[in-house]
Amino acid sequence: MVALAVDMAADFNNILTTVMGACTLIKKDDPENAELLQCIALINASAEHAALLTNQLAHVTFQKSVSLSDARRVQGTVKSNQIHKELCDE
Repeated sequence: MVALAVDMAADFNNILTTVMGACTLIKKDDPENAELLQCIALINASAEHAALLTNQLAHVTFQKSVSLSDARRVQGTVKSNQIHKELCDE
């Protein structure tokens, strides 16, 4: 059960990374379109919130069962979110 929850968190994080990356590219492509930027901001904020929830799920799951493979999955999920945040803040 723990492995399933961690795998789902990692998979969901991958989807969110794609969504947030697309938002970043769209913002750079058309920075003058105020209506589009407003929609992108809403999408990005929702994806960031979902990423936070995903990290919390992975962290709680990790605390309940600490196996080496689960620990690596959680670390990968958290690291992926950190990398995306750094890239988007540039």
